[in-house]
Amino acid sequence: IARKFFKMSNISLSWFQTKKLIKKTWIIGVATFCTALSFRVDIFILKILAPQGSRTIALFHVPHMVVLQLQVIAVALVTALFPTFSRFAASNQSDKAYLEIRDYAFRFLSVSGIWIAMFLIIFAKPLILLLGGSSYLESVSPMKILAWCIPILFLNYLSTNLLTSFKRQNVLIVGAAVSLVINVILDITLIPSLGAEGAAWGTLIAYTSQLMIAFGFLMSIGDRSWGLWNSIGIPVLMGLAALFLWSFAFDAFENLLPLFGSGFLLALLVGFYVIQPKQLKNLLKAFFRTRRSPHV
Repeated sequence: IARKFFKMSNISLSWFQTKKLIKKTWIIGVATFCTALSFRVDIFILKILAPQGSRTIALFHVPHMVVLQLQVIAVALVTALFPTFSRFAASNQSDKAYLEIRDYAFRFLSVSGIWIAMFLIIFAKPLILLLGGSSYLESVSPMKILAWCIPILFLNYLSTNLLTSFKRQNVLIVGAAVSLVINVILDITLIPSLGAEGAAWGTLIAYTSQLMIAFGFLMSIGDRSWGLWNSIGIPVLMGLAALFLWSFAFDAFENLLPLFGSGFLLALLVGFYVIQPKQLKNLLKAFFRTRRSPHV
């Protein structure tokens, strides 16, 4: 592959570059290990402290796996953009093109994450029945809590990759370690009384803390006016307002959930579209017209 695509006539191993690579990547490895461990520590503590043991683990595991699998959306976008982030970060991080791509990525991931979270909240019961059957109905409440992890995980994945593009991967271990410690403490505190819901709250708060730490590091090394309010704040408020309205409408329209829920989500999506800047709207229109990713 290297010979064909990079036109390399001679490939040799450099121990100096190998040591340099290991030095740069071991921190990412430790941070990734802490993050992966935080995905599993809930199960371990549930097994020890949960009132019903294995049953409580199952009630938490089903919605948690749904949330984790949906990360593929953020992974796909950020992986495609990472070379661009790295190129601009190596040259001039205040470049207008870089700022636009960064802000559009934050906007897309925050809006899509919140919309997916609302989808899981509105259709939590049908989804749980589809995935686990009636014996897993108690997973509905953990599903609604864990749904808010989706936009947080989306933005966290983008933030950690931005830090890596600026060669600040050494700070990733801070957020991962703090998140793991918070998750363990909250699990030990909440699981004995709340069971699967306690594990869900612990997970949500831990992921949020990791995102806040990543934001702090980003703001310390880059442009402080990076549109945090417009890209994330406004969609979050719209999502919370939609959740508030849905909580009042649910009882009245529970029997019409497929129809009313779909209409509610469509209205939220239209609202998210309206608040986007004109240039981003044009990119979205071009994407749906051509059925391929627009050139930025």
